[in-house]
Amino acid sequence: MVVYRKKLMKTLSFADQMEARNPQLAAEFAVDIYANLRSEEIRLKVSPSYLQEVQNPKEIKDTSRAFLVEWSSTFTASSASCRKPST
Repeated sequence: MVVYRKKLMKTLSFADQMEARNPQLAAEFAVDIYANLRSEEIRLKVSPSYLQEVQNPKEIKDTSRAFLVEWSSTFTASSASCRKPST
């Protein structure tokens, strides 16, 4: 068990090594989880021309869509910072 743990610690990043002490974080599976996420990200990547393929010309333009996304992320961040922590 000790040999396995030493080999495992060599494969983990520093952050995962620190989390390895907490069994609820399942740090020993981090390498497999990240590999799976990377492969799924490649497999499920949206094509760069997706909006042109599915969008009608009368719908929101790309620049307007970008503005709305930026505004909504800013609004979400500012509203999250205004919330009081629950006691």
